[in-house]
Amino acid sequence: MRRLAFLLLVCAAFVSSCSFGPYMLNVSETKVDERAKNIKIIAPPKTAEKEYSFLIITDAHFGPRVSSSLADDFLKKFKELNVSFIINLGDTLDSGKQGQGDDYQAMVEKMGSSARSLSDSLPHYAVIGNHDLYASDGWDVWSRNFYPHTSYYTFTLGGFAYYFLDTGNGTLGKPQLEDLERQFARDRTTPKIILMHYPVVSDTSFCLQNSLERNRLLSDFAKANVKMIFSGHYHPGDEHNYGSFSEVTIKSFGFYNTALLVTVNNETKSISYQRISF
Repeated sequence: MRRLAFLLLVCAAFVSSCSFGPYMLNVSETKVDERAKNIKIIAPPKTAEKEYSFLIITDAHFGPRVSSSLADDFLKKFKELNVSFIINLGDTLDSGKQGQGDDYQAMVEKMGSSARSLSDSLPHYAVIGNHDLYASDGWDVWSRNFYPHTSYYTFTLGGFAYYFLDTGNGTLGKPQLEDLERQFARDRTTPKIILMHYPVVSDTSFCLQNSLERNRLLSDFAKANVKMIFSGHYHPGDEHNYGSFSEVTIKSFGFYNTALLVTVNNETKSISYQRISF
């Protein structure tokens, strides 16, 4: 009886963890090797050349966990900020349902932007998270709700190259990792900013699951002049310094009422950030 209770407890922890969850049991869901084979190059947002700011949110978990009052509180705070674009680092939809995408879109529209199409005045860019894939049609829902409708892409803005990676299954997968290395081999000098859902490294299990992949990626980042990694997934947030670059894991929007305001200076090639609470 005790053994059965222990097994049930382990199973409950497995399916409720943000590291894994029900999508791991859903054999019909797409995998990163199918979604992210070749990078898509998109046009950068239009913004000031010397210095600009953008807002990052992550782990909003729209659905039962996000109330309308939370969105209202955020919108009040957002009106005080001066940002050129928005980046969302995934787990936007708590269980990958279209209704959750509709609720998020409604909030973004009140910000004067759109998650589904390119807004000239306030562009919105998205990264896919594991919760976004929980539904059997999670990839279809996510890809039609979030511009640029692909999970692996890049743009260059001023003096920085931005890389948006697909870690929705807890790994980059072989095709994406090898393609990313080819991109880096063509350009090792331009300073780079990496946007991804899973942290590369964490003091917990809430990070990329394969240690060999983590080490290889950190080595690639060091060689390619990466300056900053922004990630989500681990709700309390975290920071790691790797010498030539750092990783900031941002606190959950839906659980900690937090976002991150990032300022980039193209002349000094500096990146600064501050947490925004609402």
